[in-house]
Amino acid sequence: METKLTTLCTYPSAIQAETVKWALEQEGIITFIADSNTITADWFLGPAVGWVKVQVAEADAAAALAVLEKHPNLLKTYFEPKPEVASVCLSCGVAMGETDETCATCGWSV
Repeated sequence: METKLTTLCTYPSAIQAETVKWALEQEGIITFIADSNTITADWFLGPAVGWVKVQVAEADAAAALAVLEKHPNLLKTYFEPKPEVASVCLSCGVAMGETDETCATCGWSV
């Protein structure tokens, strides 16, 4: 019988993926790691292959996500979006517009 795998999450290193695999297998969910050797050998290929993937059977995906929700730190990666920082004057700290080249408060210019 053929089982279709689904990618649960991706990581930039095999160590992170193996940690998630261990947590899932402790709950009885059979887990596979894809592209671990490729990324370990040459991490520059990460964007090309989609990094190291943690995969489970489609039928186990919901249960696997439930396990990972109990361990939110396992889902953290290097690829979390960074919050946008407002432009501020480097001299006085007053907020500046994106296109402003001179601070209206102190006169500092870019």
